[in-house]
Amino acid sequence: MKGGKMRRYLRPAIFTLLLLAVGYSLWPIFLTHIGEVKALLIALKKYCLTNPWTGYFVYTGILSTILFAGLPIAGIAMLLAGIIYGFWEAFTLVTLCRLITATVAFFVVRRLIDTHDRPKRKVPYIIRKFEHHPNVGLLLARLTPIPDSVVNYTLAASPIKHRDYVGVSLLGMIPDTLLCVWLGNQLGSISHLIRWMQ
Repeated sequence: MKGGKMRRYLRPAIFTLLLLAVGYSLWPIFLTHIGEVKALLIALKKYCLTNPWTGYFVYTGILSTILFAGLPIAGIAMLLAGIIYGFWEAFTLVTLCRLITATVAFFVVRRLIDTHDRPKRKVPYIIRKFEHHPNVGLLLARLTPIPDSVVNYTLAASPIKHRDYVGVSLLGMIPDTLLCVWLGNQLGSISHLIRWMQ
């Protein structure tokens, strides 16, 4: 593949921005149907509590789809886990789901982009620094309030090793996941979540 490091990062970044733009353009439609959304969330909670094992798969499938598609409601979906499940149960479920999604995104980007190409022109200083310390860059990105899809698609284009990507991602996801699950636990009900969203 021709081109240097800039192009390698630019393609997944543009793809992610397009996903986010589509997601945010759907937000007003989401808010206009908030009554239906509330009824759907209540039905989901009831289903997950009455069918625990299949409920795990249903919830994980929903959250993985949201994260993989880059929809801007990932935080709400993580809060929902705190409402439906106990704190540690929700934390474990959300962490595994986020980690699996990040790993799948990593492999998708690696299959589509040649991460071993070498630049033919000078690249910006920040990218050179990131290339020298990809683990630190990934950890800092995970700790900031950047959507998962941006980190998953863009930083998977870096030369970071798969094992390091998974380990550093897990470490960086823990604080954000703890906060979301704790907040969902404190909200305690779908009604409080809907009021908080409006």
